[in-house]
Amino acid sequence: MSEPKLTNVQLRERRREAALKGARTRAAKQLLEKSLKRVTDLAVNGPDGRQLIARAQAIGREADLWSFAHVNHYPTRPSAWTGEQRRAAGDFLETFLRPDGRPQPVRTKRK
Repeated sequence: MSEPKLTNVQLRERRREAALKGARTRAAKQLLEKSLKRVTDLAVNGPDGRQLIARAQAIGREADLWSFAHVNHYPTRPSAWTGEQRRAAGDFLETFLRPDGRPQPVRTKRK
């Protein structure tokens, strides 16, 4: 026995569902690829700009990080920093940590 033919509405619905499924699959693959590239970049070039700023804020040295970037003529947006610049900024922040991993106190001016 042959199967009954699909109507135009049924054909359109099947095509629409197939197109949506393909779009979801492509989006998932692109998201996975983007995530893998980010992980690879972080492994090779060190922390990204947001992570550097968060780390500097955590140890109370955000102003020092911005000063370091300004003196070394880095772009004003940390997202535009090259891998070498990110590694250098990370190393700079490491100088403010004690050997036991605690941050050094921030010296303030007193009268």
